[in-house]
Amino acid sequence: MSDRFASILLLFSIISQGILLYESKKFRQYRIEFQDIIIREYYDFAPYYMNEVKKRYKHAQKEVSEI
Repeated sequence: MSDRFASILLLFSIISQGILLYESKKFRQYRIEFQDIIIREYYDFAPYYMNEVKKRYKHAQKEVSEI
């Protein structure tokens, strides 16, 4: 799924907080597979992302305290 255009954070947000408006029985299996892939990728990516956010936040805190 690395060739997709939307970020994994956006896709996970849509899947976890979005509302399914319409679903065709024909495409239900594809939706379930897609959601499964996105959820697995997100939980693989989340620890790395949170670590990077913490690093950036600590750096920002140091800059603010120096002023």
